[in-house]
Amino acid sequence: MNGQTDAPSNHVELYVKAGKDGESYGANVFCQRFYMILDLKARSGALTYDVITINMARPPTEFKKWANRPSRFEA
Repeated sequence: MNGQTDAPSNHVELYVKAGKDGESYGANVFCQRFYMILDLKARSGALTYDVITINMARPPTEFKKWANRPSRFEA
């Protein structure tokens, strides 16, 4: 053991597909559901979050890095 703990951070970034204008939130019911849950948790003080809109025509490199990784929850 190296003495460091891998405690999860209480900050979450929610990436959502941008709307037709490329900047506003798109109409994705799954993202809206996660947003509502994150907002409730944030109001109780359990976490903080950022919502980042992704224009799929020009996705940022950070999004590409995370989007192409296999899920660590897969069996």
